[in-house]
Amino acid sequence: MIFGVPMLRRCAIRSTVVCALIARSMASAAAQTTTPEFSAGYSYLVDSSHSFLTATARDDTLPLGWAIGAAWPAWRAVAIAADASGHYKRQTTFVDDVTLTYHTLAAGPRASAAIGPFTEFVQALVGVAIGRGSAFGVTVSTTTVLLQGGGGLDYPVTTRLKLRGEVDYRRLTGSESGRLPSNQVRVVAAIVIH
Repeated sequence: MIFGVPMLRRCAIRSTVVCALIARSMASAAAQTTTPEFSAGYSYLVDSSHSFLTATARDDTLPLGWAIGAAWPAWRAVAIAADASGHYKRQTTFVDDVTLTYHTLAAGPRASAAIGPFTEFVQALVGVAIGRGSAFGVTVSTTTVLLQGGGGLDYPVTTRLKLRGEVDYRRLTGSESGRLPSNQVRVVAAIVIH
């Protein structure tokens, strides 16, 4: 006999567990905030492709940076997110100071889920990156398309205030000025206000 009492019991238990997990995830999605959020904080950038100047090839980090963002609820646990950031670096060589700046602006969908006290999120953003470097009396600037995927974790301090940790992977396309495509990693520590 293919469908005996033990088999039906196992199917009923599995179906109950699956339904409970679906109900929990739907409740988690329904519990997501319906108010816009705004964030601001510190941002650290690693550009391992050395995409600016060979004078900075041994040091591929831009440790001084900021990030601001906003997200507007769109549907259930999906929001439309916008992100802007700036990264800066000054390095002294034997001859002159090398100055690097990086600014980005991007937007796209963000999905989130509440798990315990934390809210986890993933996002896929598209935008523009503007890089500028100056050294030895020459200034170079380039603008490229930015593809940014990443995620993070929010921890509530109060009902309207959260602490955020975020890691993003960035892909920058090449430019007409001869800049090659590059990869970057960004780490953000921010405060989020709902």
